[in-house]
Amino acid sequence: MRARSVLLLGLLAFEGLAGCEDHEPVVSGETGGAPQIDGGDPPGRTDPVPWCDVHAVLACKCQRCHTDPQQNGAPFPLLTYEDTQEPIGTGSRRWQRMRSAVALDFMPPTFFDDLVPPVEMLTEFEKATIIGWADQGAELLGPAECTPPAPEACPKVEAAGGAGGQGG
Repeated sequence: MRARSVLLLGLLAFEGLAGCEDHEPVVSGETGGAPQIDGGDPPGRTDPVPWCDVHAVLACKCQRCHTDPQQNGAPFPLLTYEDTQEPIGTGSRRWQRMRSAVALDFMPPTFFDDLVPPVEMLTEFEKATIIGWADQGAELLGPAECTPPAPEACPKVEAAGGAGGQGG
């Protein structure tokens, strides 16, 4: 049952994220989309994560605030690969903060209930993409310039069950 859930999650995510045509993404861990209850990190992709896969997530869920100029209190833009590589604090980079914020479900800030339209959660596959890319060193795999997906092509989290899928 658990293997079937992981397979279903992988198939749904593969269909829902632009830029994955040349390889089949692999998600480590076997949560089947369920929240982590042991305090461990959510699973990350273990296949090489191309920058354009990461950029698609940022375009769909993050660049509403992490734009230039920043909106809604976002501390920095996340428009380009170079933006993710900027240093912050003492020796860390933005991509490291991105990973932590996504792994802890701090970002996107779904707790902001006064934004219109409402902030959308990341799908499990979108989380796995950001976390896997960061765990692999946030390397630039593929081109630095990516075409953002059309808004209607962005993956949605179903309101009732929280499972990642393709929305309309």
